[in-house]
Amino acid sequence: MNWKKRLLTLLCAAVLVLGPGLAGTAKADTVEIYLMAENDQMLTLPLEAMPTWIGGSLYVPYTAFDWTATGVNLGVSYGQEHSGSKYLFSLYSMEGTLVFDVNAGTCQEAGTGEDMEMKAVVRNGRVFVPLTGVCRYFGLSYSYTPTQYGTLIRIT
Repeated sequence: MNWKKRLLTLLCAAVLVLGPGLAGTAKADTVEIYLMAENDQMLTLPLEAMPTWIGGSLYVPYTAFDWTATGVNLGVSYGQEHSGSKYLFSLYSMEGTLVFDVNAGTCQEAGTGEDMEMKAVVRNGRVFVPLTGVCRYFGLSYSYTPTQYGTLIRIT
């Protein structure tokens, strides 16, 4: 089976699983649905981890880059440090390290100390990071594909 058929099969399965739950919680306004894939593998995200737009940027849960959660190794790992009122969240690879100060709303490149124009946010108890900035920093690609079931976000 080629990857397009596999992807279509996974999209249909996701709609069958998510559809009934979303129908029961729908309001009068439109609900934006996002489906996520890494390479050719669909990700299963709980509704509280669904990507969201914040300040004009699309944010995804950090687990989108965590191979232990997705089963796909994009070459990016993470770390967290809670000490007192400080909450540091890091994404790192062989190319470098991004350190987000979640409480201060800042981000720095660890090797140079350069301030980056992005921040991490906590939503529903989960850390979300900006898709464009993180992918650009680590040399990853992403795409958006509108489907009749929602927008598919694919990271490669």
